[in-house]
Amino acid sequence: MLVIGCKRYGQDTGNPACTYNELQYAKCTGKKIILLRMIPAEEEFDHVAARETFNMGDEHECFEWLPGTPMAPELPERIAAAMGIESGTNLDTLKIDMDKTESGTGIPMSDLSQASSLHLPETSC
Repeated sequence: MLVIGCKRYGQDTGNPACTYNELQYAKCTGKKIILLRMIPAEEEFDHVAARETFNMGDEHECFEWLPGTPMAPELPERIAAAMGIESGTNLDTLKIDMDKTESGTGIPMSDLSQASSLHLPETSC
């Protein structure tokens, strides 16, 4: 599971699909968690669940992409590697085995070959 950690990640809103419950589900079911930190390292997350998760040291792989900055060209490949996708795999046509995510169908990944040209606007999540 890729956790996209903005400042408010991990908030328990009472919604069964909120990021707090998403994170608890992933931990309870032993899902592999890959972290994408979207706030500067010197900033703290608003919610304890995110602070605990993003400060667990070597337990989870963690990458960074800050709003207002271009994506590092190697980021999609590094995330793919962390997900267990072999280097050199054609990410344009890659299908994920969704049995691992309970839906039972395959979906195409977004075109990660174009992702390095993405630029996040400076907004809060």
